[in-house]
Amino acid sequence: MSARLESPWERWSRDPRALSHLTEEDLRRAFVTYLWRTVSKDGAVPIDNTGYEVPRDIGPSGRRGARVQITHRLIEGGYYVPDANGQLVRIWPVDLAANARAPRARRGAAAEQETTTAPPAKTAADLHFESELGPVIDEEGNALPPSGLAGEWTNNPDAEEI
Repeated sequence: MSARLESPWERWSRDPRALSHLTEEDLRRAFVTYLWRTVSKDGAVPIDNTGYEVPRDIGPSGRRGARVQITHRLIEGGYYVPDANGQLVRIWPVDLAANARAPRARRGAAAEQETTTAPPAKTAADLHFESELGPVIDEEGNALPPSGLAGEWTNNPDAEEI
């Protein structure tokens, strides 16, 4: 409490200095942190127990085993690495499902003869589920009755309960 017993609003209003507001760009630059990570052999860097893919074609910082400075823009929530020209390129978490189905790069003559095939329409897990439990909807998208309840079950919400 001040000696003049003035309220906080009175004290604030009495200050002769004008407020200076920061621009969006100033704020964006102020809320940045930097991390150093080593690019693993599979082209990822670990950040908070999540792997982030570093593009191979961004220059020296994309080389496997290279130490790279990662820019974390806190306001946007994104991670960035510099490319060969010094421009920041956003990196994303590794998509494990897409990587599991992606064709692998081949070196040498085999790379020229590579033919890509589409991933299977159904995975082994899909096939096993259908063989054990069967489909849960018919061709028209209606729910099928659970096995063993064919006579007692109805798909009509207005039907009387048994």
